[in-house]
Amino acid sequence: ERRERINGLITEYNRVKTNLPSLDDALDWITITMDELITEQQGKGIYAGLPWFNEYWGRDMFISMPGACLVTGQFETAKQILKDFAELQDKDPESETYGRIPNRANLEGILYNTTDGTPRFVIQALEVAKYSGDIEFLHDLYPAIKTSINASIKNYTDKNGYLTHADADTWMDVKRNGIPGSPRGNRANDIQALWYAQLMAGSEIASLLDDTGSAEDWSSLATLLASNFERDYCSKDEALIYDHLNPDGTPDKQFRPNQLYCFDLVNDEDFKQRVTRRSWEELVYPWGVASLAQWDSQFHPQHENWNYYHKDDAYHNGTIWLWNNGIAMQRMIEYGQIEPAWELFKNMNRQALVEGAVGSLSENADAHPREGQSWVKRSGTFLQAWSNAEHLRTWYQHFLGIRPDLLQGVIVVEPRIPSEITFIETSVKVGEGTLHYLYKDGRVTVKLEGCKAQLDVREPSGQQDSPIFEGVKFCEPKPLEHYP
Repeated sequence: ERRERINGLITEYNRVKTNLPSLDDALDWITITMDELITEQQGKGIYAGLPWFNEYWGRDMFISMPGACLVTGQFETAKQILKDFAELQDKDPESETYGRIPNRANLEGILYNTTDGTPRFVIQALEVAKYSGDIEFLHDLYPAIKTSINASIKNYTDKNGYLTHADADTWMDVKRNGIPGSPRGNRANDIQALWYAQLMAGSEIASLLDDTGSAEDWSSLATLLASNFERDYCSKDEALIYDHLNPDGTPDKQFRPNQLYCFDLVNDEDFKQRVTRRSWEELVYPWGVASLAQWDSQFHPQHENWNYYHKDDAYHNGTIWLWNNGIAMQRMIEYGQIEPAWELFKNMNRQALVEGAVGSLSENADAHPREGQSWVKRSGTFLQAWSNAEHLRTWYQHFLGIRPDLLQGVIVVEPRIPSEITFIETSVKVGEGTLHYLYKDGRVTVKLEGCKAQLDVREPSGQQDSPIFEGVKFCEPKPLEHYP
């Protein structure tokens, strides 16, 4: 039964055939290996990684859900994961983490020590509805959704609409001896983007379920937040979105990839293009996205270099995090920079096929190769859910350009195909039906079966010839003598 189900993932749905056999193999293996992490431990869930994270992490789980469940057509699995995790919500009104979805849940207990897992839970509830066309399951989730938003409004929101949090309550969460390795309190930029998306998703769900009062309240708060963000977080001259605001309101200017998640809160398209280019050239190496720019005094070139520092000091201060590859490639593709994004995608396919465990993208990698090496050493878990999942999400949603919204009765198809690919034949489950996709002779043909929706097939757009991106290239490691 297991063999048949796994085989069905890459033959019945998500069957991919291109002119590049290595691409076909990589996508098949990454899909299968990603699916291995969908488990039943405390209800349905997604392990964060192997070998160490054979447990549920709310943040990791909901980052992984689009690539693990949605683009692979496993909508019922996604619904059950949401329902089961909602049962683990902190429902104690007297608790300081009231309303939060767990950060970590295993057989030994539950921890609520993160800010970002809860917004992602609400965001994914709406995404599942868009892919499946089903809103009935939202009735079961809505009490948890409403509690999560109203508790944050009451306990964590400041006068500007921003969501406050502790220093280590973001995905950059490492602590050593109780001291955060990369403190981001108390208003990280990506947390504000997630809070905005949570409010907007919650408002849409509330409207679907006829709770117009909550829909209006949450939408108004999202508008307030957005009206303040560009003023408080964006340094237009530096092509920088501040990583966070400190408790005293001063901005933090460390250059990190978190800013790439904030574009829905910024209206200035020219500025966002410049942020994308600067991020690519200062953070994106051929092997992945670094967590800190190499000119920063806190930058650590390798994750594990025990002769010089503890690995936790490097964890979010230079170490590559492969899950951030997804948003880096997405932003480049959105602005027409398909070929540089494709080079990074190919390099990840290479890792999945010929380095480490087949089909597995690791948690981390060094930013700089070791002495005498031309490629970097992988680190962290050998298989990390969000690394695999973001790779798959980028392929389906941004290279193929398939983005369903069955709540609006529309499936957008906006292909951004790299020049090396001349043929693609694939199929993707959408709602109760199947979208058949053929790319040949430079044209995309799509056919929808068994699903009532309007196909919105768009010509590729973007800024391929923009002077902002002329000559864009990967970040190059500085020589060792650069460091004290």
